[in-house]
This record gives sequence, C-alpha cells and structure tokens, in this order.
Amino acid sequence: MLSRLLRASAVGIGLFCVGYFLSTTPLFVIQTISVSVVNTDKMYTEIPVKVKSALLDLRGRSLFDISLDDVVAVAEQDDRVKEAHVFRRLPGKINVEIVLKQPFALLFDQENQAYPISRNGDLLPPLGPGEFVDMPLLRGKVLETNGERRREVVDFLLSIPSEGLFTKNSISEVWYSKKGGFTFFVGPSSAEIFLGHSLDENKVLEINKVLKYMESKQLSGRIIDARFTKKVVVRLRNEN
Repeated sequence: MLSRLLRASAVGIGLFCVGYFLSTTPLFVIQTISVSVVNTDKMYTEIPVKVKSALLDLRGRSLFDISLDDVVAVAEQDDRVKEAHVFRRLPGKINVEIVLKQPFALLFDQENQAYPISRNGDLLPPLGPGEFVDMPLLRGKVLETNGERRREVVDFLLSIPSEGLFTKNSISEVWYSKKGGFTFFVGPSSAEIFLGHSLDENKVLEINKVLKYMESKQLSGRIIDARFTKKVVVRLRNEN
C-alpha cells in the first residue's frame, strides 16, 4: 500500500515538474507568430497583418501557457473570416491559418466599388485597391439593395451544370433592372441572355443548345431571349 502511494506521489511530482519545465524553459518561449490565409483568392490581403499585430503580445510567453481558443477568437473577430486554426510549433512558434468567407459573386456598385457576395447573398466588406476575385460581376441598383435578389443569383449560379457553354465560369456579368429583370452576359460569344424576373434553371438546357449552335456557326453579338415559357428567341442586338 505504501509503495503504491509513493509511486503515485512520484508520478504527480513528475508531471508537475514536466509542466513547470515546459512553461518556464526558454526553449518553449514564443518568438515567432506566423499568420497566413488558406484561400487562393486575392482579397483582404491586410487581414494577416492585422491579426498578427493583435497577437504580438504573445511573444515572450510560454508556448504551453497560452490558450489556443483565445488565439482563435482574436483571429475570428474580423467579419470577413470564416474560421481560424492555430498550431504550436516547437521550439517557439505559433502558426495561425485563416479561412476567409468564400465569395460566390462580386457586386459592383455605382461607384465601381467591388463587394464580394456570400452564399446567402449578404455583402462582405469591399475589396481593397488591386484586389480582385474571378467571379461573375453583378450590377444594378436593385442588386445593391436587395439581398434576396442577390441570393437568387447565387442559388442559380450554383444550380446550373458545370459543363457546357452556359456555366458559372462562362458568365462574366449579371445585370438586373426593374423593367427587364435579369440579363446574363456570356463569353466568348458575347451573348446577352434575357431571363426576366425569375431565374428558371430548367431553361439552361435550351440556352446551352443555342450557344452551341452559335459557336458552330461562329455567331457572336446575339441576344438570347429566354423569357418566354415555351421558346427561346435569338436576334441581333440592333433588332427591336
């Protein structure tokens, strides 16, 4: 019985000594803080600098004496950040990896300021000078103010097939007006596609057929009017 107590005491003292060593030895003092963004889009490039500046007070503290949850909370304070992951790296480094909220389109307002659009149609903070995301561009006063219309566009972009000539990647711009509704601009044929006030994914197949025919005949600069229930009309831009 006595030997068991002695062994338990020895283990407890050993764990205490290890913990004390880890928290006080200079080998495990934080000297470097690295902050990086996982996303490949060129956007919000100032966030790593901002987060690193907020964490500079951690330098000089023990690597094992800080709460990783607290570091995550600091990194996720910015509304543009979806989540953050923090790792200890021996002997004295903290790595912070930031995942930004993913944009699904870009809204250009009347001042030509670019706002990434989130999955639910919300506007994220504007991009800075020189920043750009390769996404369909949304234009129109209604889209600037109406989140439901923006979400409708995002839902539609995610619903259409990834193959064909009418895809998310082939759509350069989306306009909306109260009179005509949605207009999609598609390259390289420079076609304008009228879809009206509702976005019906069932029309995508017919639009793809028309675009494929135009490509085979090397036609460009056409308007594809898909606002009708049972037909798709193609005409030149200068036709009324």
